[in-house]
Amino acid sequence: MKRRNIGQGKIGAVFLISIMAFAAIGVGYAHWQETLTISGVMTTDDVYPYFFTCESNDWQSTNSMDPSNCGEWEVTSYTPGTANYVVQWGAGRRDKNVGWCDVGVNSENDQILDITIGDAYPCYYAHPFFGIKNKGSAPVLVHGIQLFEVSFDDKPIPVGPIDIMPGQIWGVRINEETSKANVHPGVNNAKDDFSLMLTGDDLIINKQLDPKSWGEDDVVDDHMEYIDQYTDALFGDICIHFENGCEQGTKYDFKIGLVFWNWPEYVQVTPQQIPNTIASSTMIFEGELYFDDVDTYTGTIPMIDESQPGAAGDGEAGFDVYARNGYMAAYDKVGTGQDYAYGHVAIHDAYNTAGGWGTQYDPDCGDWYNYQLTLTGTTWALEYNGNVGNDGILTGASGAPMSGDMDWGNTYASETNAGAYYAGMGTPESDGYALDNPYTGVNDGTQSWDMDWSWGSEYIPLQYPGFDVLVADLGGGSYRVTLTPS
Repeated sequence: MKRRNIGQGKIGAVFLISIMAFAAIGVGYAHWQETLTISGVMTTDDVYPYFFTCESNDWQSTNSMDPSNCGEWEVTSYTPGTANYVVQWGAGRRDKNVGWCDVGVNSENDQILDITIGDAYPCYYAHPFFGIKNKGSAPVLVHGIQLFEVSFDDKPIPVGPIDIMPGQIWGVRINEETSKANVHPGVNNAKDDFSLMLTGDDLIINKQLDPKSWGEDDVVDDHMEYIDQYTDALFGDICIHFENGCEQGTKYDFKIGLVFWNWPEYVQVTPQQIPNTIASSTMIFEGELYFDDVDTYTGTIPMIDESQPGAAGDGEAGFDVYARNGYMAAYDKVGTGQDYAYGHVAIHDAYNTAGGWGTQYDPDCGDWYNYQLTLTGTTWALEYNGNVGNDGILTGASGAPMSGDMDWGNTYASETNAGAYYAGMGTPESDGYALDNPYTGVNDGTQSWDMDWSWGSEYIPLQYPGFDVLVADLGGGSYRVTLTPS
């Protein structure tokens, strides 16, 4: 993640559509919490946001003309403390009536939104709307949703879990023969079945849902110190566009669940306190590689600065480490008055104000210029090499906090190795601490960012076991390699 000086290492969503299966995870530690559901069972009865309403812009029962674009949903009036609201969808319609979109709150679990789209065809638009309230006894911050499964003509297709945050475009390409789906961020969706985006200003602002809404008397609770930061309902919508790869006349089903966490009372929510996402944790490298004509690449290439004009990526220099929610991260630090720091991962971020460091780092690894990627026929390694992004010198790497097996057939890089501090580059400050300490226990380095540096050690469990690998030929022997947590 971030490097604070030379030789020191500080390592560091579009809603979905049709009836899709939602499974989930629940963790609750300290004041931060992300709670989803497993088979409809809540991890706590104190934290309970739920879908209280939903609408479609093309119900099957209304037999309306097909939408020509997503348009906008506008809540023209809403009475706090009630389910009374008036909402209006504004956009054009085509001179034909083929497709349809039904949406509903799941009858067994109101934290799940079911969406079904039938008779889809290329360029069909569906635009479901939803509302979220909180019937628990603890305040909740809702930030997005997770997509777990898409059903293709009633055949479930695993796709996740995928965190879907506001403003992101995602594409889904289904392979019916293999019963698999390629889910990816970005705008190159021509061959996809569909693309989608989660919108809704309330979610982007990160307003807090007050416990049990505003009460039966519609009066704001006395404990609410920062009134403008609280609300009793959030509204959002999902823009879904069917692309050229969709099967005409096919029915697509999805299930969507809420991504949320506990928020302590009397805390002002700011847009800066945003969790790590798949997009922010994607790493991109460019440089010369050797290609052996059988889909195998070898060589070493530096990480790019994604903030540069025209650069690939999310437009921000550096990258996050997509940490595993609820699991313990531990750090051994020098000169702090103690030889350790530790904390549970929340919002996929080990380096937030509630994490082990006690300080927020955003992005986790702002020092993109110290990282490079080394590929062989069977392995990969993310290496720390001071200033490689500025001086272009690829030799002299000091260590690899993430590395493992490379499967070129499936273009997947598994994180299977323990972090390596290279010989001749210094002596680790606490050799072995990253994988064996009283806070995380004994680990073998699998599915983790782990490293014993000269300044100390760090162990951060990853949400996923590896990365999808995308290689783009830039010409002249140069390639772009993108590693996306998956």
